[in-house]
Amino acid sequence: MFVDNHAGGEKVGEVPEVNKVGEEIVEKFEYKKYCELGGIINEGDYSSALTRAKETVVVDEHLAGQAKSIAEFAGISLGENDPRVILYGVLRKDTKPDGGGDHHSSMSDQQLFVEALRMYGDEDALKKCIDAYPYISFDYGK
Repeated sequence: MFVDNHAGGEKVGEVPEVNKVGEEIVEKFEYKKYCELGGIINEGDYSSALTRAKETVVVDEHLAGQAKSIAEFAGISLGENDPRVILYGVLRKDTKPDGGGDHHSSMSDQQLFVEALRMYGDEDALKKCIDAYPYISFDYGK
């Protein structure tokens, strides 16, 4: 079971593999690349999500199961402590700010998983996921 430290979860202890994954998340991503892949999350929320993903010791088991189910349907293989799952979990736990307009918390699970793939820069998995769910819009009017 994973617990997000920023969502009121209890810190279970240091898990080196997850912390290493978190460092990889922050080092790998660039906002410009994310936008080029069709991402729509604003830069502030994007940076915040990456920071929280880096600091996540463990991810909610239910959210990990959702991400794995979406990925399996799309033919995407996910590893243990997969950064794409961590990013999905962070995005799914976000709440809409007071008075805010559109927010990614209103997206479907598949749409949020696609945003996590875009944030991770995984173009192959991104294409597989979009192709696997042809009746879901992932371009958001662009």
